[in-house]
This record gives sequence, C-alpha cells and structure tokens, in this order.
Amino acid sequence: MWYTTSQQDQQSFAFAGYILEPDSNLCLITACDLGTRLNVTNGSVGLATLHPNLIATISDVIALDDRSSFYPSRLQHVPGPKFDHYLNLIDQGGLCLATWNVLTLNFPGAKSMLALELKRFGVAVAGVTEARLIGNDSEDISEGYHLIWSDDQRTKTNEVALVLDSRTRRSLLSYEQISDRILTAQIQHKHGKWTIIVCYAPTNQASDEVKDCFYAPLSSILEKVSPHDVLTLLGDFNGTVRDTDGVWNSVLGPVKPDCLNETRLRLLQLCNMHDLVITNILFQRKEVHKYTWYSNDGRTRKMLDYIIVSRRWRSSITNCRTYRSAELGNTDHRLVVSNLRLHLKAQKSDHRPPKLDLNNLTDSNTRQVYAVSISNRFDCLGQISESEEAWQLFKDGVLLLAESTIGRLKPRKNFLDIAGNSRYY
Repeated sequence: MWYTTSQQDQQSFAFAGYILEPDSNLCLITACDLGTRLNVTNGSVGLATLHPNLIATISDVIALDDRSSFYPSRLQHVPGPKFDHYLNLIDQGGLCLATWNVLTLNFPGAKSMLALELKRFGVAVAGVTEARLIGNDSEDISEGYHLIWSDDQRTKTNEVALVLDSRTRRSLLSYEQISDRILTAQIQHKHGKWTIIVCYAPTNQASDEVKDCFYAPLSSILEKVSPHDVLTLLGDFNGTVRDTDGVWNSVLGPVKPDCLNETRLRLLQLCNMHDLVITNILFQRKEVHKYTWYSNDGRTRKMLDYIIVSRRWRSSITNCRTYRSAELGNTDHRLVVSNLRLHLKAQKSDHRPPKLDLNNLTDSNTRQVYAVSISNRFDCLGQISESEEAWQLFKDGVLLLAESTIGRLKPRKNFLDIAGNSRYY
C-alpha cells in the first residue's frame, strides 16, 4: 500500500489508474479504471502535490497493475482459423499431448528449454503446472511454440500454462484464464471442437475450503462443455491411483485406486460424475513408465500427473507413458505424453424404401385400378370402433395398394463419366 499525509492531498483524485481517497490523515490508493481523467474539484493535480514517498513508488504501481490478473476472468477470443488451418486429428500417427509439472519457468532460458524438450518428443499440446510466471499473458517462445499462462498475482504460485505448437496455435479459437489453478482453451479441428483444460489441484494437506474452491469451478466448467467436443484435462491432480480391486471400473479401466485419501477420492468422483477416463493406466507399461513424481530420497514415487479424456473419446487415446529423459531445471516430475487420434464411425441410417412413382397416376387406367382397390379395401373400416386401430389399418393398406398398383421409383446408381464427374442414371 501507498499513503500520503499531506493536507493538500486530502481530496479524491485519480492518478495513473489509482484513486487516493481521504481518510483522516491518510489516503489509501485503490485500483480504478485506467481511463479515469486526472482532475479534482479545485483543479488539476500534478506530481508536485503528491507525497515524495508516493512519487518514488508510482512507477512500481503502474508496473504491477495487470488488469488481466483480476478475477473474474475474461474469455480471450483469437481470430478464427481458416478451414485449411483446422487440425486433422485423424491423421496417421495422431497428435501428441503432454502434461508436466516444471516447478518453475521463472528463470533465464526456462521457456526455451521447455520448447526444446517438447520438440524433442514431438509434443503439439502441453499443459504446464507451477510455471510461476507473473500475470495472465501469452507469448511466442522458441521452436515455434506459443505459451499461455495464468496465475494469482498476489501469491505468484500455483500457476498453470498451456503450450501450443505453430500448427495448433493457428487452430486456436479462444482461451480463458479461470484462476491460478485452471486454464481452458478451445481449438477447432476438421470434425468439431476440442476443449482443453489445464489444472493444478491442491494437495491432500490443503484445507477443505481450498479444495472446494478448485473442484467446484472445475465441475461447473465441465458441465458447460458440449458433449460433441473432444474433452481433455491435463495437469497435476496430486492424487495417486494403483492396481487393486475395483469399484471405479468406468474411470480407471483395469487399474483401481489403493488406500483412498480425500484428494484421490475427489478426483475419482469428479471423473465418474462427468464421464471421464484417466488414460495413464489404460495401457500395460513398465513401472518406471507409470510414475510421474520421484522423491529426493530415491525410493518414494507416485503417479500424480494425469491426462484425462471424456469416456466417449477413450478409444482415441492410443498411447500414454512417462519419459524419464525429459529434463528442465530442478523439477522432480516426469513428462507424461499421450497420443490422440480420433476414430470416427459413420452412424447407421435406417434403410428407407424408394419413393412411390407418382408419375404413373397420370395414366387413367392406373388411376382407376388404384381407386377401385382402395374402395374395396376399406369398406370394412366403419366397423372398427378404435380410432388408432382404424388409422393403422388405413395407413398400411394405402401403402400396400399404392406399391402394388402405382409402383416405386428405381434407385439411382452413381457412376463416373470419362471426365471423372459423378453422374446418376
């Protein structure tokens, strides 16, 4: 906080986006709109009227004023991609996703090192936790990657970030920094939209209030996602799952949780509520390729970082494992990489018979035969008391007689002419 004790400053005024409000002998600086004009009731206020201590700190005030970090967050729209830039998620080999707790990106060269490691493993989209970058912003980093991050400017911890390669960046529709623990983005692909959520869950030692502040907004976001979207969650959920017997079959597949604590239980309940599947344990892997966190004692290891998808797109995940060779600073977490390739299946349509050939009714003989057939067929309808039964008999009879007397159109066959154009006959 900054204060002024001069009697000349005891009037409310605006300077560089901040208001000084008189309160006895002190004036507290509070944030206001940057567009506020610089004036007071008795005239303009200049630097000379400010307290010397306030003048010395005014540059720091302006530097710390990052409007995008104030919540509630705002949805950031980007220019819509052209159709040629839509992602093709059914390509051979698919697209690589990753999640990584890097502990910090707030040291020289960290962003470039992150880009190099992601490029080495062919990662197109990566969710980064504990980035520890200040403010809510986005920028291009090396190797063609684009970095978007979100944090709480008050604590400067628990930040999440999203890294996109150049191809995915062109397909980005919008992104939203929900909080310092949740960031969402929407990407356009050739068959629909892809919603990505980057998360950093509280640890088991956190209070229930902190956990509720994370899981309640996350659940609300998941409810708003369209069921047609490809949904992916990337991040550090601070909960472990292991191989034992099974209650959470729909969430974990063949792998079940062991010794559930509150954090693990919240994660599994969230997945079960919103039809999500944890992909880390869908495939048979060596133990060293499952664990994502290793303690400094060299013996304790856990699975904390997950790539989670909606159950509808479970078959689109073709691989998921950790890579021990990925290194960045002093992080004790491993890079988790998964392959996403959509498997689309055309819906089976009900077979419909060809339409009736109504052109045959232009022939007088055909019209007469049809009229006589209808008259003879439905002389007995007056004896039926139930209207539903009468309507069903009438409908079936008309269609049957029309098909036998009028006939149906022949189905058209498709062929290619000499020029390669599609024709019908």
